[in-house]
Amino acid sequence: MRRTALVALLTLLLPTACGAAPPFYSGAPIRGRVVDAETDEPLAGVHVVTQTTLSTGLFIHGEHVERLHAAETVTDASGDYHLPAWGPKARPPFSELTGGDPALIYFKPAYRPEWRGNPMSPLNEDAVRTSRWDGQTIALTRFRGTPAEWARDLQRVQLSLAWGVLLGDVVRRMNDYWKSMPRIVWAIGQERRALPRRLQTVPRDFDAWEITEAELRARMRQGRPSQ
Repeated sequence: MRRTALVALLTLLLPTACGAAPPFYSGAPIRGRVVDAETDEPLAGVHVVTQTTLSTGLFIHGEHVERLHAAETVTDASGDYHLPAWGPKARPPFSELTGGDPALIYFKPAYRPEWRGNPMSPLNEDAVRTSRWDGQTIALTRFRGTPAEWARDLQRVQLSLAWGVLLGDVVRRMNDYWKSMPRIVWAIGQERRALPRRLQTVPRDFDAWEITEAELRARMRQGRPSQ
């Protein structure tokens, strides 16, 4: 009897929890340009990552358990970048997109990282996800802070990329998302090594996610920075 009642309750709540969320999602391509905020000159070598993130559970939204899609690219000599279209990909049951998707991260050593996303609503109605930043120019500001501030910036980017879940001093490996973005993972790793030793524990090491340099190098050699 209790099980029957629970099934009935879930049946009633599912349309409310997931709203008009379609069973499959796709992503439109995203193109743009990145420049230096002071000189307006194009910036080559900027790592650009796109992520479409799902929340799970009927009652506890905001617990990000997986990326429906993650991909990266790097700006060319003209500062231009292109993230290709993707999908369709099935939406797992009892899940919904987080607000602001697709989320974009812009990272280049010696510059402040930047984050861009869509307005927070509507969340789930459109099966084809588009970015308001498609065709736009993003300006990055040169970093002029302290090594400690740079270490915290690196940590923020890592957390945004969901390399793992930090619980005190323990990192529990949750995913293989790094395989979709090996170039930015490598770049952050090199920046971490350049920090003073006392700050190298702020951003996480490759080993914390059971990633080896050999795996990263092999992934980058495949010539498939996005998937």
